[in-house]
Amino acid sequence: TYAEATQGPIETLNPLYAVSDAELAASRLIFSSLYNYDSTGHISADVARSMQIDESNKVYTVTMKSTAVWHDGKPVTAKDVVFTVDLMKNASVRSAMNASWKDITAEAVNDFTVKFTLPAAYAAFPQALTFSILPEHILKDIEPRLIRQNSFSSSPVGSGPFVFRLTQAINDADKRKVVHLVSNQNYYGHAPRLDRFQLH
Repeated sequence: TYAEATQGPIETLNPLYAVSDAELAASRLIFSSLYNYDSTGHISADVARSMQIDESNKVYTVTMKSTAVWHDGKPVTAKDVVFTVDLMKNASVRSAMNASWKDITAEAVNDFTVKFTLPAAYAAFPQALTFSILPEHILKDIEPRLIRQNSFSSSPVGSGPFVFRLTQAINDADKRKVVHLVSNQNYYGHAPRLDRFQLH
């Protein structure tokens, strides 16, 4: 078991609303993204396999790995990515990323290919593809404005290297909590070398 202390409250485990260091750390452990940052601070592929940019520099086509699965065993697909982008763009969701995505469209070309269309060329766009992907099959029937209050925000299902087990309240007075995670044995990347992860 590896235990790590981080500052800031954990009000939610839904990455749409992650703002504190603790919430962002939990998101990275539980959820996958198309791209993430490596140990040197450079962009590297996570669920993405490749990216093509058209001549206008406004259309980005990302091909995904077909081996990524949610913690409940269902495959992670392009529809999940489009669903997540649509949630970020939806004003009623009140996502922290709303302003960044409102003019960008995402379209599933096939099960494992997603196309992003920008209103203008933006060289730093790949860095925006580090958002956490959410499971459409779990959240699609929830009214967008009610997603924050849904049980998913306290008991999430992701596709990242660690699976959520439980949140333990240590001290109600100062809101100290421990998020308990276990290794994802079906992880598509390098399997975690830790059995359990505790985020204090």
